[in-house]
Amino acid sequence: PTPAREKAKVSYVFDGDTIELTDKRRIRYIGINTPELNSKLKLNPQCFATNAAEMNKQLVLNQEIEMEKDKSEKDVYGRYLKYIWVDDVFVNDFLVRQGFAKAENIPPDTRYSADLNKAQTEAKNDKRGLWGKCR
Repeated sequence: PTPAREKAKVSYVFDGDTIELTDKRRIRYIGINTPELNSKLKLNPQCFATNAAEMNKQLVLNQEIEMEKDKSEKDVYGRYLKYIWVDDVFVNDFLVRQGFAKAENIPPDTRYSADLNKAQTEAKNDKRGLWGKCR
């Protein structure tokens, strides 16, 4: 059975893996981690952090998305944990596959871990994104 998805609209993109919805909920993407921008002033961003944030904006900002939860509701910072789709694009997977993010398996939220790990191997082998630009 396909897990239930909730529709929502994105009003703000914080970085490559965190967004805010029009209802003010903050969403952290499950199963991935993008380089950190490090501050509100954008000082000393990690390699490829700006690229990841920009790609995430292109994908989801002002778009209607579909969200799917895994086992956990929120992370330690109070952000909702979700897998994200825009149209037919699985955003979490796209960001890893194109080298904007690394797969990050944090149990118990591992529904798509195998797919995300495979996407990362593909990106690494092809030196896409951060795999070709960052040490």
